[in-house]
Amino acid sequence: MMENTYWITIAYSLPLTPSRSRVYVWRKLKEIGAENFKQGLAILPSTAENLRVLQALSAKIRTMSGESSLAQLRFLEVESHEKMVAKFREQSENEFRQFYIEAAKLYEQLGANKSEYIQKMHKRYDKIRKRDYFCAEDGLKTEKDSCFSKFIDCLDLDENLSLLWRDMKKSREEVKQKFMCQIKEINNKK
Repeated sequence: MMENTYWITIAYSLPLTPSRSRVYVWRKLKEIGAENFKQGLAILPSTAENLRVLQALSAKIRTMSGESSLAQLRFLEVESHEKMVAKFREQSENEFRQFYIEAAKLYEQLGANKSEYIQKMHKRYDKIRKRDYFCAEDGLKTEKDSCFSKFIDCLDLDENLSLLWRDMKKSREEVKQKFMCQIKEINNKK
């Protein structure tokens, strides 16, 4: 898969003061799931959405008296590529584990407010899923006694939650398909 994967990088620098500018950029990069490649250089898989978000961030950095550049990158060494993919998988796996644990615990504690809770968890799941570029969630599903299994056990308790899970799995496949189509489009332009 290495030859098909392109990345978007944002290289940036900001003045030391005010520190809130650096904190803003750090938080924004964390929010979108970017990994630090080197000091002042963050990286994301190349998708239209990631490009849009990084272009907006780049413009914002310039309004804060900073410098910013975007570039597309492709690793030439398999090992470097695999290390970066592993970082993104680990990030997604951790987010999914945390989601499953919290979802199961909260669901057990809920009384009549289940529908509001389900909507909140669906929104959070969608956010995590959109950043799961390398299908990390699939690996979690095979772990024995995993957080995922505990989450599924809770889903079986409620018909509405089971329907939600079915919808979540369906939409996950749609996101994966869109991402793969975007990669093919990028490669066809080259």
